[in-house]
Amino acid sequence: MFLKLLVLAIMFGALGTVLSCQPPESTMQEETEEFHTTLAAKPGLELSVENRNGNVIVRAWEKDSIDIFALKKTRSGKRELKKVNIKIDQTGKMLIKSNYTDENARVSVNYEIKIPKGLVVEQVATENGNVRLSGVRGDAVAVSSNGKIAIEDVDGYVSATTKNGGIDITGTTGIAKASSANGTIRAEILNIRNGGVDFTLSNGNIRLHVAEGLNADIEMGTTNGKMSVHDIRVTTTESSPKRIKGKIGQGGPRIYARTTNGNIDLLRLNTKD
Repeated sequence: MFLKLLVLAIMFGALGTVLSCQPPESTMQEETEEFHTTLAAKPGLELSVENRNGNVIVRAWEKDSIDIFALKKTRSGKRELKKVNIKIDQTGKMLIKSNYTDENARVSVNYEIKIPKGLVVEQVATENGNVRLSGVRGDAVAVSSNGKIAIEDVDGYVSATTKNGGIDITGTTGIAKASSANGTIRAEILNIRNGGVDFTLSNGNIRLHVAEGLNADIEMGTTNGKMSVHDIRVTTTESSPKRIKGKIGQGGPRIYARTTNGNIDLLRLNTKD
C-alpha cells in the first residue's frame, strides 16, 4: 500500500510540474489568420455585421464591389482560430457574422469592410470592441458592449449604443439617439426628425454642437455636474443649476440630454468644430 501511494505521489508531482511549466495565455505567442473576399453588390442591398470580440470598421469606397477583410487573433494556440469562422449570408439582406463553433473560444476578429456609397447599412454590432462607420448611408444602428463608437459623414439618421465607451458623431444627416453608461458623448446635430433625439449617459460628459438655424426644443439635466450654453441662444422656460428646458430658435423636435455624473455643454456648431 505504501508503495502504491508513493507511486501516485510521484505521478501527481510530475503532472503538477508539467502543468506549472505551461506558459500563461498572456505570454503565449499571438496567432493570426486572415480572411479576405470581394463580392458583387446587388442593387438595394442592406448590410448588417455581427461580431463578438473585436473591432468593426465599415466605410464607403469608390468601387462597386464589397471588400471584406477579417483578421482573427488568439493567444491560445493556432487550433483556437478554427473555432471561429466568417459567415456571409446573402439571403435577401447581407449578413456578415463571426460564427463561434465553441462558445468559449478565445478568439477576436477585427473587420474592415469597404462598400459602395449607395449600399445601405442597417446595423453593425460587436460585444467587445470598437465600431466605426464612415461615409456610408442608411439609418444605421451601431452597437457595442465594451468599446467606442465613431460615426462620421453618414447619410441617414444614426443610433449609437454602448455600455463602456465614448461616442463621437460628426457630419451625419441626423441622429436618432446616443446612449452610453461610461464614456463621453460628443455629437454634431445637423437635423432632427419629428421624434426628436435622445442623449443619455451615466458617467461622463455630453458635448452637443447644434447647427446654426436649427429649430428645436431643448431639455438638459445632470445630477452631479454642471451645464453650460456657449454661443447659442436658448429661450428658457425652466432654468436651474441641474436642469435647463427651453427652445432653440422657434422650437421644434426635442433634443434631450441627460447624464448622472458629468457635465453637459451646448454649443453652436462652427466649421472649425
